[in-house]
Amino acid sequence: MPRYAVLRGGVEIGTTTTAAYTDSALAVDGYAVYTVLAIDAAGNRSAASASLTIRRDTTAPVTPTGLSTAAVTRTPPALAWAVAGDADGYRVYRSGALVGTVTAGAFTEASAPDGTWTYTVVAFDAAGNASAATAGVVATLDTTPPATPVATAAAELTNGAPTLAWSASPGVVAWEVQRDGVAIATVSTAGYADAGVLADATVTYRLVAVDAAGNRS
Repeated sequence: MPRYAVLRGGVEIGTTTTAAYTDSALAVDGYAVYTVLAIDAAGNRSAASASLTIRRDTTAPVTPTGLSTAAVTRTPPALAWAVAGDADGYRVYRSGALVGTVTAGAFTEASAPDGTWTYTVVAFDAAGNASAATAGVVATLDTTPPATPVATAAAELTNGAPTLAWSASPGVVAWEVQRDGVAIATVSTAGYADAGVLADATVTYRLVAVDAAGNRS
């Protein structure tokens, strides 16, 4: 049965009867140059194979920094972070579940379910080493429109500025006031006096509620 001698840096480090060898004695990171010789039953040795240079790397990349995203959004959260110079890629996790792998310092999911999620990022290198995870950032994805506002007061006939009032709804942070289909104001309280009506006229108002994620009723 043929045997093979494995050399590292020109020094024989072991033999094997199969076409594979693991250099478990190499304990230092860096580059190593390997060659192989075939040995027959009489002990004759072939010329050395072409050399193969392998880099041993057991050092994990630096943990990415500066992970950020919007706290509340109606589209899948857009994440960004500072790239690590010794990383070849990044794995992105949503509440512990892997949702993407990228090579740049940014990631946006194609789709994600509504809810409050914690995102983390792990850097990895070509050798398979992985950094510790970043600190998590929390993002709430909300695609549900708020309830339509219900007017509670609006005089149909007035000799002054038309005054509107409506009931506030949970989760609403602002209301857009429209006159005859045109937005004229955005307010954060449940009332509005329209001083912009300067002549006798009949006008129609519409209210649009807006939540923290930007969803509109």
